[in-house]
Amino acid sequence: MSEIASKLEACGFAISQKKYLQPSAINALRQFRGGDRFGLLKAVYYATGLLLLVPSLRVTIFIEATKR
Repeated sequence: MSEIASKLEACGFAISQKKYLQPSAINALRQFRGGDRFGLLKAVYYATGLLLLVPSLRVTIFIEATKR
């Protein structure tokens, strides 16, 4: 995260927020109840630790920045 943040700052961006977004089984189940048909499958992956095997389901970096 620090490498990405420093690159953004070097390009003239002011960072207002940065955090890691960890997928969770609870959020996936909420998506399933909301109509996401893959929410249940995601919940199983998150709950069993299988998300480490699927790169697209791993932790996401969130950075909010504005151009100075």
